[in-house]
Amino acid sequence: GVRVSAKDLKLEGSVKLPALDAEVVLGADGRVISGKVHGPDALIATLTRNDSTLMIEASADKFALPFVPGLELAQFTLKASALGGVLSGTANRRWTDGWSVDGALKARAMEAGNFAPTLVSKGRTEAQGTYSMRAREVSALISTARVHGRFGIAQGMFTKIDLSRAVQTGGQRAVGQTPFLEMTGDATYDRGAVIVRNARLVTGGALNADASLDITPSGSVSGSIVAGLSGRAQSLRTAVKL
Repeated sequence: GVRVSAKDLKLEGSVKLPALDAEVVLGADGRVISGKVHGPDALIATLTRNDSTLMIEASADKFALPFVPGLELAQFTLKASALGGVLSGTANRRWTDGWSVDGALKARAMEAGNFAPTLVSKGRTEAQGTYSMRAREVSALISTARVHGRFGIAQGMFTKIDLSRAVQTGGQRAVGQTPFLEMTGDATYDRGAVIVRNARLVTGGALNADASLDITPSGSVSGSIVAGLSGRAQSLRTAVKL
C-alpha cells in the first residue's frame, strides 16, 4: 500500500473541524487500509479495514461525532475515554430533499452518570437501539437526533429519591438516593429530551419499583414511580410523583 502523511489537515465542509495530523495507508483502489489520526484534546483514532468495513477506534478527553460531507461510514466502533466503555453501530447517509443519517447503536460498559446525571449518579450501561437525523443543512443534523432503544444499568444509584422512605411514609417524596442492582427499560432521546418507559428497578432486597420518567433538555425530571416493599409480615406498595 501507499503511505500518506498530513500535518494540520483541515477538512472543508458545513461542520467545522479542528486541524488534524494523519498518517494512512491506501490500497491500490485508493481506499484507506489502515491509519492513525491525532488531534486536540488528546484525540487518537486508529483506522482498520476489514473487507468492506472501515473500523474506527478513538479516544479523547472530549468527544463529538460530526457527520462530514464526503465521509461515509458503513460501520464504526468508538472507544471514548470520557465516557468509558465502547460505542458501536452503523451509519447510513442519504440525500433526499435534505440530509438523512440513520442506523443502529450499541453501548457496552459505559458510565451511566455521563448520560443521565439527573437520574443516576453511577452504574455501568448496556444499551442498543436505532437513531435517525434529518435536516436541510448537515451542520444541523445533531440537533435533530432521535434515538430509541432498550437499556440496562447495573450496580447504579438512583439520584432523585429515597424510595424505601417514600414507601414507608405512604408516598411522601423523600429526598435521598436509592442504590440498585439493575435498572432496565425503554428510552427515547428526542432533540435533547429523554422519555423513559417500562423502567424496572431491582435492588436485590425488599424494594422493587416500576417507573415512567420524562427528562427535559434542561435536566428537569418528572414522572411517576410505583414502589413496593415486601416483608415477612406485610407488603407495602405506593405511587410517588416526581
